Amino acid sequence: MPSSIAIEFDDATHILIRGRRLLYFAGCDYLRLSGHPAVHKAICAAMHHRPFGTGASRTTTGEHAAYGQAERAIAGFMRQPAAIMVAAGYLAPIAAFQALKSFTTHILLADAAHACVADGATLSGLPVQRFSYADVAALGKALRRLPRSARPVIACDGLQGARGRIAPLAAYLAELPSRGWLLVDDAHGFGTIGPSGRGTVAARGLDDDRIIQTISLGKSLGMQGGAIVGSRSMIKAIYDSAPAFIGNTAPLLPIASGITAAVKLLAGNPGRVERLQSNARLIHALLPQAEHIFHDLESPVLVIYPRDVASARRLRSMLQRAGIFPSWITYLNSPPQGIFRFALSSSHTARDVRQLAAVIVEWEKGQA
Repeated sequence: MPSSIAIEFDDATHILIRGRRLLYFAGCDYLRLSGHPAVHKAICAAMHHRPFGTGASRTTTGEHAAYGQAERAIAGFMRQPAAIMVAAGYLAPIAAFQALKSFTTHILLADAAHACVADGATLSGLPVQRFSYADVAALGKALRRLPRSARPVIACDGLQGARGRIAPLAAYLAELPSRGWLLVDDAHGFGTIGPSGRGTVAARGLDDDRIIQTISLGKSLGMQGGAIVGSRSMIKAIYDSAPAFIGNTAPLLPIASGITAAVKLLAGNPGRVERLQSNARLIHALLPQAEHIFHDLESPVLVIYPRDVASARRLRSMLQRAGIFPSWITYLNSPPQGIFRFALSSSHTARDVRQLAAVIVEWEKGQA
């Protein structure tokens, strides 16, 4: 069965385990910004010239200019009016739902949404109805069954981090009443999908005040925390009324400075995102279409659901023989035998991608 293994990073694409160097396709540091010298420099400078933290909620005595700088950088990159940071990516949808509670009456929750989205929906205290992730017709029927006075919010992942699938956001938005909202948790889409890596909403060309995006700052940026991006009125509502924001001690100041530096790198170096997206297209072209292999043309995430433990162990052995770290994991709602989750990065070469694809293709032939 999968197990947690202590790893040591050797370079941007390799790790060391018990002295053996393995090609690494795991985690969520898609752009490898966590190791960038400019990010390290910004963090170190903040550590030398500031205390680590303000020691209080930002709504009391914990505010600092570094937080505003990071939020303006995020909003500017996303081409949205405003952004607000929270202490963890998991808290971003929860804070958004807490603010939305004053504006909405019902939640339509995609059944494959991440646990943080589901928890946020449940904790809001609003009525929650689930719908199948890809069943837009069922979503439309559920919306039409609501009272005419309803102000619903549709909640989903933009890019599923444990499946690699992208939500049909345009179809969701087309079903949404004018007084509704669309909450997109784009923890994995931010920095990876769409023009310049602005996420799944930008990838679909959507520009609508009813869309609220929640993102993780610990994945493509390689930092820590989360953020909500959207209209100024929604961001103000979070600042004024969301306990997940109000009741949290402000993030560490060096992390805020690192976030600002990482966003500047993301905005100023589109080639990094382009390399990642090129790798996503390549792996998609090389792999077979199979019901237990999930890969999307735009997604840097590839997931394999082995049919049983024996099949999983065979793939693990083949990967190890090829010098590739076998990222066989158990995760939220994964089957008992676990899943293989591979994450491409901007630092992987085409040769690296082909090496991974060759092992998967060979393994798949043995599944027939």
